[in-house]
Amino acid sequence: MPHEPIRVSSCRFLICHDQDASLKSFAKLIRDQKITHYFFEKKGENLADRIESTRPDIVYIDYDKQPDACLRTINSLRFGYAGRNPYLPVILSSRRRDSSHISPALNSGVDMFIPAPITRAMLSRQIIATVDHRPPYIVSPDYIGPKRAPSNQHIVNQKNNADEQTIIVPNVFALKARGQKVSSQEVKDMIKKTNSEISQIILKKRALGIREIIQNMHYLLQDSSSPKEARDLNLKRLYDSALVSKERIKGTPYSHIVEMYDSLLGLIHSLQNETLPFGKRQLAVMQQTALGITQAFSEDEAVREQATAITDTVRKYSQS
Repeated sequence: MPHEPIRVSSCRFLICHDQDASLKSFAKLIRDQKITHYFFEKKGENLADRIESTRPDIVYIDYDKQPDACLRTINSLRFGYAGRNPYLPVILSSRRRDSSHISPALNSGVDMFIPAPITRAMLSRQIIATVDHRPPYIVSPDYIGPKRAPSNQHIVNQKNNADEQTIIVPNVFALKARGQKVSSQEVKDMIKKTNSEISQIILKKRALGIREIIQNMHYLLQDSSSPKEARDLNLKRLYDSALVSKERIKGTPYSHIVEMYDSLLGLIHSLQNETLPFGKRQLAVMQQTALGITQAFSEDEAVREQATAITDTVRKYSQS
């Protein structure tokens, strides 16, 4: 069955630019596309509130003038702290081409980066790309956003990985552009379903990270051939890694895992001054940590297997 033609007249556009001349120019471009529902915002620091109040289907941002405010908003949007739709298409425009400028934008989760000034032909191509060729999103504890093309992977923190997890996110802009009527409740349901899938993916990755730290602690402390200085250095690296992971999830929907990292940090700190092999006290702390992890993940079927594996790992070490 052929696609309905693309008509974006019913879509809501939000344009963030701090120059009146550029806003007027962009307004003419979108009016040429028969777009009547559009809103402007001049201050990047107000962008999150503006997204909340106007509920756009797509956002265009001038990246050159207020890059820091833009990146904060995009990152907050993708992780669900701003706006009602974390998967809102976000298009940045810039006159600069250097990777030091572009890379942070791509790593924030922006959908597309296009050169400025935007022409009518560029706008048309971008709309078609967003409707018909939007890539799947990569989901990780540190990044939620489009999977980048191989040609861009040298300037983003993405590598070709057969095990990376991707997900198709709701594209309300594309549905409306294809003439499909979408109620606010349908949008909420699509977002809720995708949020749940992403939550399970991130929880699973966090569980794997905790399990890996526990395994590495055991290997280090059972290695009697390495000098104490080398073991202490490796324990410090584990401590720093766990601390970074903990800080990244503070205040997120996954903050209950902070308690698990707190237990691990306390355990690593105490182990740095202990002799080999594991003592009963350290094993008891590890078992308690594993039990807490299992309980934290008990309601998430997708990650329960990993949580159980953590407990089994600690039980195996306690019997060795």
